[in-house]
Amino acid sequence: MSWLIAPLAGGGIVAFGLVLIRMHARQRAKHESDPGLDEHERLFHERRYRRRMQTSSMLMGIGALVAVGDQLFSWEDAPGWFAVYWLVVLLVTFWIVILAIGDMAQTKVHTRASMARIRRKQRELQDELAKHRQEF
Repeated sequence: MSWLIAPLAGGGIVAFGLVLIRMHARQRAKHESDPGLDEHERLFHERRYRRRMQTSSMLMGIGALVAVGDQLFSWEDAPGWFAVYWLVVLLVTFWIVILAIGDMAQTKVHTRASMARIRRKQRELQDELAKHRQEF
């Protein structure tokens, strides 16, 4: 029964990656059809889509590796290959974490810039409203 744990865990990770890819594709389609987005916004969303698709695809790869890892190399038969195999899995996992941190940072920078543009526009509109009120 213990031989079933890794394939089930790996399959769950692959399924999670597939769900994420579907969500990213839906989000991309929504942004592509939005006529209100300027070129800066479109570029941000396209880059974010590529980052997240890469991360989700790599997550699916890790799921596949986890699912077959125990069947390919056993600790007793080939401890060196077993260690190298799982080191590669850990390095890919680390890379996914780095990509996720980068995505969060880019989203934070983009959100701050967008909020600054909104606040600036709000001040402009409030100033214009104040001018109109003075005229009447």
